[in-house]
Amino acid sequence: MVVLYSNAIPKFLPPRGRGNVPSAADQATRRFAGWSMVLGGIGYMLAWLFAPLDSAALFGGGVLAAALLIAIVRCLRTGGRHTGG
Repeated sequence: MVVLYSNAIPKFLPPRGRGNVPSAADQATRRFAGWSMVLGGIGYMLAWLFAPLDSAALFGGGVLAAALLIAIVRCLRTGGRHTGG
């Protein structure tokens, strides 16, 4: 589910009626967040496929949490510099 939803992040654009046209930095941040979450989701799946069952939840959750943290940090760093809307 994480991989599927994360794949949609870069494709989501705000409504055009309000003049909210996303800048290139906004779109780049969406792509980065989408890719990091897709890779985190894949890492989570791989942990459950190949890691021992007693450590799969810890390893998979750690990979997914790291991907989420990286995406959040990137969003916070570029959030104040956008020029769109």
